Amino acid sequence: MAKLLINRGFKLSYANCSTHDDESGIGEITQIIIEFGTSYSEAMFQELPPDWTMYEYSRVKDNQILEPKLTGLSCVFKHPPNECDTESIAFDIEVTISNLEVWLEEKDPESCRAVLTLAGCM
Repeated sequence: MAKLLINRGFKLSYANCSTHDDESGIGEITQIIIEFGTSYSEAMFQELPPDWTMYEYSRVKDNQILEPKLTGLSCVFKHPPNECDTESIAFDIEVTISNLEVWLEEKDPESCRAVLTLAGCM
């Protein structure tokens, strides 16, 4: 997935996938985070796959919030108690990442780079 984003001109700064116990003690939760090293328009992320959302975040240095805000993508999904085995969680993660990859593959790499260049993001 990271390679697809980079090939389309996006500047990645961080990506992570983690699974942990649900706070309610029932089941588990997986969160996938992709953070970019720049700010992108919401228009770049129209019609994201199910469960994926765009968000803004700020860098902090010496307890000071740095501008501009940056862009990230996140996906959070729950695994019911009867689907918390390693295989079920791995399958859910694979499907969720695949959904984002299919969405990205529909974006022409040259067109993406052109739009990012016009928007001043490259």
